[in-house]
Amino acid sequence: MSLQAQTTAGVQRLADSLLEAGHYTQAAALYERLRWFAPVDSMANSWIVKESKCLISSQQSDKAIPLLRRMPFGYDTLHREMAVLLLQAYFDTRDFSTVTRMGKKLAAIDTLYKKRYLTYACMAWMELGREDSAVQTVVHLMDSGQASRVKMAYSEFTRKLKKPRKAYRLSMIPGLGQLYAHDGRNAVNAFLLNGGIITLVATQTVKSPPLGILLFLQLVPRYYAGNMRNAAKSAVYYNRKQSEKLRSVLEREIW
Repeated sequence: MSLQAQTTAGVQRLADSLLEAGHYTQAAALYERLRWFAPVDSMANSWIVKESKCLISSQQSDKAIPLLRRMPFGYDTLHREMAVLLLQAYFDTRDFSTVTRMGKKLAAIDTLYKKRYLTYACMAWMELGREDSAVQTVVHLMDSGQASRVKMAYSEFTRKLKKPRKAYRLSMIPGLGQLYAHDGRNAVNAFLLNGGIITLVATQTVKSPPLGILLFLQLVPRYYAGNMRNAAKSAVYYNRKQSEKLRSVLEREIW
């Protein structure tokens, strides 16, 4: 064995041991050196995959993407693993549109890893607020029991959704919009705060009309409008919690 081959093998063993021990930054640096030292080595693609794993594990997914994109897609385990890592890297960098597009494309040409590709696409659809697409993406991959549970969870999700605009309109009566969005604490706060302001303005208007008008112009638009915006936010927050419940069901059934 040549000196170069011995050196390469020694550095690779050290990098592999660092990867197994969870020292991702140091391992990534060694894999990078191997790629530069022996770019045409038969292990070069393996080093790219391992370096990318280290970068993703050390929250540097943005650096893993250009590395992984150098490798053409193939049907062996290494290239399939590369495709999964690339999906994960795009997901970590919040490029959800790319994940959905790429996941569907990969699933169409590689049935063996189809479930893994579509799992990432499903989670990306959830992040984009497209729960319907998320369910449609993976439900056909499940057995009847899993599919039934997911469909039931999605039906419950759509039934419970609240409309932010409706909450906004209902809050013309302070607290009613928050109550519609299942935000009881803020409903009480909005009712008491706006009720107190209206009472104060009315009392001062009787005693001193100019002061009452001034208080009305200063307080009512600010707090009344704030009450309406708060109601819409309560509906958005409530919907987000329902989305998280659906997501947990999807993750449990998929994985």
